[in-house]
Amino acid sequence: MMNIAAALILTLSIQTAPTVEARYAKGNNSQIVALLHMSSQSDQGCTSKYYSGQIVGVRYDDGDGVEIVSFGLRLADGQRERIYLDDDFYRRVQNADRGRLHTIFRKGQRVRVKVYLCGAGGNVATAHEVTALR
Repeated sequence: MMNIAAALILTLSIQTAPTVEARYAKGNNSQIVALLHMSSQSDQGCTSKYYSGQIVGVRYDDGDGVEIVSFGLRLADGQRERIYLDDDFYRRVQNADRGRLHTIFRKGQRVRVKVYLCGAGGNVATAHEVTALR
C-alpha cells in the first residue's frame, strides 16, 4: 500500500512540459507565423536572449531527414548563429502542426527568436519562441 502512495505522489510531482503552441496567419490556417513554448527547459541556469535575422539554412536529422534539428540565422550585423530545437520538441508539437513547420523554418524567412543560452559558457542556443517577421 505504501508503494502505491509513494508512486502516486511521485507521479503528481513530475511536471510535464507544455505543448508547443503554433499560431497561424489570419485567414490562412496553413501558414505558421509563431511558435511558443518550444523548449521544455526553463531559463534557470541559462540566459535568455532575443535574436532577429534571416534564416540562411535548416538542418534536418540524419535518420529520416524529416525532423528539423537546427537552423542558421544571419543577424543584421552579418554574424551567424546556429539555433537548436529542443530534443523533445517533436514529442510536444501537435501532429497537425508538424507538416507545416516548413512554413516558418525556411531559407529566407525573417524571424525573431527567443533563445535560452545554456551549456558551457552559454554557447548553445535553444529556441523557445520563433515569430515570423515581414
